Amino acid sequence: DMVRGIRDGVGDRLKLRIDPNQGYAPEVAFPLARDLEKYNLEYFEQPMPFSCIGESARLRKLTKTPLGLNESVTTTDSGWAATCSVWLDRGPDRVVSGTAEVASFRDRSAEGEHS
Repeated sequence: DMVRGIRDGVGDRLKLRIDPNQGYAPEVAFPLARDLEKYNLEYFEQPMPFSCIGESARLRKLTKTPLGLNESVTTTDSGWAATCSVWLDRGPDRVVSGTAEVASFRDRSAEGEHS
């Protein structure tokens, strides 16, 4: 209801993101991601704990809502992106740290690159 109210109020003038800070179990994150598709989110950030990386990979394939995974990133060379790349079949849509985007994989995927 909150996302719908915000989207209805501002239209597409603002990019919306949701960050539940790893707060959802897969059985909640999956239907929620599908329900959020109609609100055209910029991304759904770390919906599940990093220990659920396999479920994140599955979720990424089942929803149009882009995923942002970042809770486990401590440095750009931490090996985390490589781990995500293997499990998510090219990495998350975005890797963000704090307020800075570390990498965006969406552009490269459109060009057919894989990392």
